[in-house]
Amino acid sequence: MQLLYSNHSEIGASVSKDPYGLVISNEVDDYDLIETKTTPLQIMVPEGYRDVLSLSTERPARMCFGTKKNCKTAYKVEVVTMATKVPGFFFTGYQTAQFFGQQAISEVQYRELLEDFFETHPGSRENFQDIIQGYNFTNDIPKYKLFVKLSPDITQSRREQIADGIRANFRDERTILLDFKESMAAIDTSILVFQIFVGIIGVIALTIAFFLLLVSTTQNVRENVWEYGCLRAMGFTKKQGIRTFMYEQYTVVISSLFLGSLVGVVVASVVTAQFFLFLEFKFDLQFPTELWLTMVVMALVTTFYAVWTPVKEVNKQKVATTLKGLA
Repeated sequence: MQLLYSNHSEIGASVSKDPYGLVISNEVDDYDLIETKTTPLQIMVPEGYRDVLSLSTERPARMCFGTKKNCKTAYKVEVVTMATKVPGFFFTGYQTAQFFGQQAISEVQYRELLEDFFETHPGSRENFQDIIQGYNFTNDIPKYKLFVKLSPDITQSRREQIADGIRANFRDERTILLDFKESMAAIDTSILVFQIFVGIIGVIALTIAFFLLLVSTTQNVRENVWEYGCLRAMGFTKKQGIRTFMYEQYTVVISSLFLGSLVGVVVASVVTAQFFLFLEFKFDLQFPTELWLTMVVMALVTTFYAVWTPVKEVNKQKVATTLKGLA
């Protein structure tokens, strides 16, 4: 397939040469015309064809099956849509579509293409009939995929009944049936299991962090018990002492929460956006607010008890004992 740069209204048998490659010849230097269909095919092609094949919805194009040397018939094409995604088809915006891209046309025009192929390739009609023998195809056109749209209010039992009825017509194991609702349910289940897994890992990590913080705070209090005793002797109350240690630890924990969340969101967004770039999916950031809030609350509660426990034990002692560093 390529763009028609010449005046497409002048295509006809009166042309003696084919300088623009509009008419296909069996020999490189032979300009004898092969039949060119003047009725344009309305076709939908991948967006990746635009630059590499110079196609556009505003200009006519031509299409030929096979190589130029073996082509029997050329078709004038009207590109109605250039898409990056079409359900059930391989459409892409990348230029690699020129090697294995797909095109979509109407069933009526596809039937016309088959008839042209049968006329120019003797024996192909008989081979085609042998392949579709025993099948009841509409317009004798075989189908590669069948999409079945069910009512949104259909019951699960009725859905399974229809699926089983379709499977009853399968003739070999190469034909499969995919239920969109079941596939989405499986995906939702996988996401739920992943969230539960992340939650369990978070609980384990926070439990370990609790004991590490408890040991660290206890050691910190013991190392600075004399200074703490001096503050108590100067009039520092027990509540003020607890708040002092709380402020210190919460400053570290909140800073870590902020920086860790920021770095995690940035890294996850970059990796996901790069992955979606190759798949040509729309990137939509959905921050796990509930999971994040749960982790934050657990971290704050863990910090509170990890600081409050050792400081409470020191506050039970007399100021004189604390000044001696006997905590």
